[in-house]
Amino acid sequence: KFAQAPENARIRRKTPAPLVIAFHGYSSKPSDIEFSSRWNDLADKEGFIVVYPKGTGSPTYWRTSATTYGPQDPQLDVQFVTDLIDKLSQEHNIDPARIYVNGMSMGGGMAHVAVCFLADRIAAFGGVAGASAFPSGQCQPSRPVPFIAFHGTADPIIPLEGSAMAQYNITYPSIPRFVQKWAESNQCKQTSTIDLNDEVEETRYTDCAQNAD
Repeated sequence: KFAQAPENARIRRKTPAPLVIAFHGYSSKPSDIEFSSRWNDLADKEGFIVVYPKGTGSPTYWRTSATTYGPQDPQLDVQFVTDLIDKLSQEHNIDPARIYVNGMSMGGGMAHVAVCFLADRIAAFGGVAGASAFPSGQCQPSRPVPFIAFHGTADPIIPLEGSAMAQYNITYPSIPRFVQKWAESNQCKQTSTIDLNDEVEETRYTDCAQNAD
């Protein structure tokens, strides 16, 4: 299931349009991330398509690790993303070189899983308070993929420095280390950190392989 951008952002199809897929968080729903992200406003302005898939079960979740909420194969949701891209590409003039995934919390983890297996189809990915439970050793993207992450130092649910949830057999990595390892995988050569204001610090990894900053 997915919602789409306003009509005038969907109809202008003489030229291929970018596609943005936004995954909601655990126990959330598509309308929640549609409201909080305001992707529709930008899609309407810039002329791209945005969709908000719905996860599995009640409460809703994404299969972001082999042991998350029982023995469920992440490949089921990877196939779901594949089918979604295929369906949208059949129905709309999608630019295959500009397909992006992002998400909130567990949705950020789902964006990560998707890129691990679909790097040949996904141009870049991002996450807000991303819960990336998929084992890094099993993530072997076929190419360097640009990545952006937003995370709060006071996040009590997905702590910045990582945490373990024994009841679900899940370990969330340190976010700075997770991002750094991705930058290393992308063969980034330069790192810079600046204070954007009193509350926000930005670290950039640049000069990466295939412009995957």
